[in-house]
Amino acid sequence: MTTTLVVALAGVPTLVAPPQDSPGVADAVVVLGPPQPWRVAWARELVEQGRAGAVLVSVDDDDRVPLCEDPGSLDVTCARPDPFTTRGEARWVRDEMAAHGWDTVTVVTATPNLLRARLLIGRCVPEGVQVVARRERLGLDRWAARYAWQLGGWAKALWSQGC
Repeated sequence: MTTTLVVALAGVPTLVAPPQDSPGVADAVVVLGPPQPWRVAWARELVEQGRAGAVLVSVDDDDRVPLCEDPGSLDVTCARPDPFTTRGEARWVRDEMAAHGWDTVTVVTATPNLLRARLLIGRCVPEGVQVVARRERLGLDRWAARYAWQLGGWAKALWSQGC
């Protein structure tokens, strides 16, 4: 009981309320997977506000993202990083930045993933990356599942080194 409570409380500043800034101006906005509609909509909103010139969307093989299928006048690239993990996405961001000559990107993810994404992407791209998130409305059961998933992700991230 006590261990569970300590783990749960320790996750609050990391998974529930991590420190973050408001999105700035960047060359592109990157949507980490899964490409939930709110993440894609936020990326589109940032481009339409003039805060970025392009959108990158990390998609898995079975993801159907309307913005990928009909980008309209937006510069949109949708691809599946290999592997389809946050670490794979970090390498993909690095490669896309180099390919396009971008100096800055804003990465959009969910709040529980913010600090881990910042760590992993920072290993591949030490400068020019801002990671931002929004809180999702989740029930207690989904928060418990997120905690478990993120704890496993943190263990893997801390065990692995380099990009």
